Amino acid sequence: MCRFVVEFVERHLRDEDGEGDAAVRVALGAMRVGAYAARSVVYRTARLVDAGENAVNEVMAAKVLATETAAALVDDAIQIVGGQALADDHPLSSILRRVRAARLAEGPTDVLHAGIARGSLDLGLGRL
Repeated sequence: MCRFVVEFVERHLRDEDGEGDAAVRVALGAMRVGAYAARSVVYRTARLVDAGENAVNEVMAAKVLATETAAALVDDAIQIVGGQALADDHPLSSILRRVRAARLAEGPTDVLHAGIARGSLDLGLGRL
């Protein structure tokens, strides 16, 4: 989702705005960094799980980071694209709804934060 959102904004800027002004470029750069970080964390966590590691805390952290990053990226994308992105038939509107649902699946962020802290403090689990 993160990658799609970033690539959607890039296409929009090339097609509609002539690649955007400096502030929009800064926002796009920040979006790319966020997408890269989320993707990297998800892949690292998948490697831990594939290796048979106890990665419960890492899975929770990856879920939080990926969904919160996706939500921020969609918000930024809607700001850049404009109000048309809120129309029901617009791809970003659809993604916004899916991201909101993903943020609630497997527990909301605050619950997962508490679980991560418990794993670290009470059980000595989790890696940085």
